[in-house]
Amino acid sequence: MQLSLFLAKAIGVGLMVIAASMLVNRKNIDLLFEAYRNPSAVYITGILETFIGIMMVIAHNIWVADFRLIITLIGWMLLLRGAGRTFFPSRIPRILEKFRALRSTFMPLLVVVSFVGAYLTYAGFTG
Repeated sequence: MQLSLFLAKAIGVGLMVIAASMLVNRKNIDLLFEAYRNPSAVYITGILETFIGIMMVIAHNIWVADFRLIITLIGWMLLLRGAGRTFFPSRIPRILEKFRALRSTFMPLLVVVSFVGAYLTYAGFTG
């Protein structure tokens, strides 16, 4: 349970800070899209996401219907997304350009990410 609480705190605060920085300064979103035009950047971040995802899945693969499930799903998401980026780094920029066309979905998505971060932070610090 200590690992779950630690991860809830770290991931929760991280999600809130990152989402807030993008909500406050929308140019940060454009910076991300610019960085991912380069397949090398996609590949390197894919390697990092894959390793972080593997570590989370090995250390925290808890399928219980509470905050721990969110942490487990984030671990699996990182693993799968990282693997996709390492296997198909040249396809990611094209996929992101299609996503970029849906700019109106960014703000609501960032609000949801903020709420998930707030929930994990609350669960981590009160658990």
